[in-house]
Amino acid sequence: MKNAGKKITRINIFLIVILSLMILLSAIALVEMIKRYSETGWIDLPSFILSVSVLSISIYIAFQARRKTLNLEFEPQKVFTIMKCTNCNFKITRNFQKGDFVLKKTGQCPICGSSTIIYGIFRKQTLEEKKGKDLI
Repeated sequence: MKNAGKKITRINIFLIVILSLMILLSAIALVEMIKRYSETGWIDLPSFILSVSVLSISIYIAFQARRKTLNLEFEPQKVFTIMKCTNCNFKITRNFQKGDFVLKKTGQCPICGSSTIIYGIFRKQTLEEKKGKDLI
């Protein structure tokens, strides 16, 4: 993986523009309501509540978008191949290679010279997976 050590955070430009507009418009609406209140002594309560709500939600979303994104990279699984001699049952385990499949002929046995085949392919379990199986 190329970016294994780096954490990349990206905020969508569209989200930034929308949030900026929402914050700007709700701030302008609040300033206009404060002016009207100072001139007339009357405030439009539903508009005030709506402006304050939009402003606070926009600021909250902006702060949430700035937080570090989750690292969604995964660790590749350790997969192994078991090769077995067809004559003397000699077994050897090696790392999985692309193109491996069960019953594929892989070469000669180092002990008796007979042919070897892939007997099985398995993945090494982590401790968390083993604990999860114990709970079931």
